[in-house]
Amino acid sequence: MKNLKLIGFILSLLILINSAKGTGVDKKIKESKEIINKLMEEKHIVGLSITILKDGNTLWSEGFGYADLENQIKVDPGKTMFRIGSVSKSFTATALACLYQEGKVDMNAEIHQYVPYFPQKKYPIAVKQLAGHMGGIRHYSSDPNDYYNSKRYKSIKDAMDFFKDDSLIYKPGEGYKYSSFGFTLLAGVIEGASSENYLDCVKKEIFDKVGMQHTRPDFVDSIIVGRSGCYEFDSISNKIINTKYVDNSYKWPGGGFLSTSEDIAKFAWAFQSDKIVNDTIRLQFITSKILANGKPTNYGMGWTAISKNKSGIMNYGHGGTAVGGKASMHIFPDQNIVIAIAYNTWNAKGAREAFETIMNIFTKE
Repeated sequence: MKNLKLIGFILSLLILINSAKGTGVDKKIKESKEIINKLMEEKHIVGLSITILKDGNTLWSEGFGYADLENQIKVDPGKTMFRIGSVSKSFTATALACLYQEGKVDMNAEIHQYVPYFPQKKYPIAVKQLAGHMGGIRHYSSDPNDYYNSKRYKSIKDAMDFFKDDSLIYKPGEGYKYSSFGFTLLAGVIEGASSENYLDCVKKEIFDKVGMQHTRPDFVDSIIVGRSGCYEFDSISNKIINTKYVDNSYKWPGGGFLSTSEDIAKFAWAFQSDKIVNDTIRLQFITSKILANGKPTNYGMGWTAISKNKSGIMNYGHGGTAVGGKASMHIFPDQNIVIAIAYNTWNAKGAREAFETIMNIFTKE
């Protein structure tokens, strides 16, 4: 009888503990939803999706607003694919990490070992320098076509036409300049090392392995079920409008993919939990690179360097902006928490502060 009472007491205690945990998460979700609803109203965001994982399990995944405003199709966090901009760089860098782990690429090698067709420059560029934005390749210029491209490019090699004849902006290793074009060149390295088309390689090494069924290049001429509309707020007319037409085929590797918040979170957790590459290689890609003068870049290779945020919590990840879309991916290794956010109104300034508040809600004890 005493044993039965003890068992009953323990079961009751476990129920209370689990209930308290559930209540705590529910409270965090409720508080975060209020922040998101306020943000979307104030910043005129049409549609947004957020997914939060803890130990690989979903704490919260929800869509807000509309993926398609005209047809009143609501956001689904598992199926609505947003333009994710530079979060694409983490996909590219991680495919490179896979090839590195497989012994197919030498990170210290000069890039022409893999892209012999790229014009020779004044100085050699190492693969690791290119992956860490230290290769001297330029970023977007003042030419609007650099960002609002509408031309279709058939291959990674063709896409290099944008910058292949430009001089380096500094000696590789001596400077740091964030460069989406540098990642187009890095995709050429991936093709040379893998003997595969870049898009096929990323799909095989990342998307298929992780189970990212709603992530793909943004082919603007294709019917892609679940693709979100692309919007911006026009302050002159005080209305939501469609963004300009762009074709991202010139920058798949650095900013041209579509994805859902659930796929981004799934990818981030797989990377953090060493399901894609081992921990030694992962740490190489998320540790800040050092310039020739000894200064850190605060960027790894395709990932922001792991560091403490304003609240003193270790994290790394990547953000992204594309015409008509934005995304944010954060990994908090000490808490085993991943937070992915994506939305379809790209000129909503001030959103970062709201997202940082939500991150603090879920990561601070």
